[in-house]
Amino acid sequence: MLKGFLRGLLKLIVVLVVIAIIAIAGLWLYLKFSPQTGATPSDDQLTTYESLENHDGDHFINLVVADDPEIPSDSRRRDKWKRLWEVITRSAEQVKPPAPLGANSVDFEQAIGANISDTSNQIRVTWLGHSAALASMDGVSLLFDPMFGKYASPIPGVIERFAGSLPDNIEQMPPVDVVMISHDHYDHLDYGSIKRFDSRIAHYVVPLGVGDHLREWGVDPNKITELNWWDQVQIKGVDIVLTPSLHSSGRTIGNQKSTLWGGFAVLGQTQKLFFSGDTGYGGHFARIGERLGPFDLALVEDGQYNELWLKHHMLPEQSYQAAVDLKAKQMLPIHWGGFVLSTHPWNQPPERLIAAREKVLLEQAASGDSLPEIITPEIGRTFKIPAEKPQNRWWLKLTVPDLIETES
Repeated sequence: MLKGFLRGLLKLIVVLVVIAIIAIAGLWLYLKFSPQTGATPSDDQLTTYESLENHDGDHFINLVVADDPEIPSDSRRRDKWKRLWEVITRSAEQVKPPAPLGANSVDFEQAIGANISDTSNQIRVTWLGHSAALASMDGVSLLFDPMFGKYASPIPGVIERFAGSLPDNIEQMPPVDVVMISHDHYDHLDYGSIKRFDSRIAHYVVPLGVGDHLREWGVDPNKITELNWWDQVQIKGVDIVLTPSLHSSGRTIGNQKSTLWGGFAVLGQTQKLFFSGDTGYGGHFARIGERLGPFDLALVEDGQYNELWLKHHMLPEQSYQAAVDLKAKQMLPIHWGGFVLSTHPWNQPPERLIAAREKVLLEQAASGDSLPEIITPEIGRTFKIPAEKPQNRWWLKLTVPDLIETES
């Protein structure tokens, strides 16, 4: 009887192993041949990258050093497993909105319309959820990280967008002068969005290697400008600089760090705009502020953080310090309100950010230094810089507990 049981158990194990192998093989084939995974740099391209300071011959590398708190190695190891368990066991109630976010329909004429009389030459900005944003400066329309897809993943059903977090009229977006893409991760570079909107986009400015994906997807190569860190291009009188960041790239396991990542400084005739992309905190923000600032508005990553990945993402307190380093007059938190990519409550990022500013205000009250204001517009709402009413804590109508509780 025992032998029969063991034989049956062995057969079951064999069947499960075969099923697992078939599933893994199927997933590998799907990712290999799915167009949305994009391209991998050729050997000729790698040869051109070899001489770059931020490339080691095989991959792009970070030159920025993370401001990573000193934690004893044994505590870090225990904390790592704890955080990983939190990722595995998190519940939807902990990290997702309890109801649709109710994003506003975009008034595109107000957002980027060329015929609006604006004698003050103000920047106009519209946050489109997560890291996507639309802006207008000196008559030039700008679109950052246009991820308008339902899933931030190559696999349907995985990492689904929050209900109501995308304006319902996004398909009506008019032609855009410049699209800037910070890196090739799925929550920033979306195959479906590029295919849908490419005919309305005049030009793309992207980090080195990201143009390969665009060309693979049928984008006219003449529309693409690829930059290394600190490289600059001028489009319709506006200067665009790719700035360093602390992150990574890759759309499959086999092409990790095959393309570059970064942020963007957009320098107009009288005003300046900064977009951080994804990044850990480090000394690059102070260098950008010294070299290219001060900025009238900085769109800075504030979300999907965890103490496990400070070399890729910032805690809200670091995000605010980044805005200070950039010498920004006002700051718009991005990289939240769209997808679950970490373990914190969905609307904790802006609350922790506001608390961080209040703390800095108390600490620096005697110095008299001006600090960046935090702007928290509703998704799809267009505003001008400087914003007259910078704070709108619209997420409180969808409150979840312990918004500003520090992860521990």
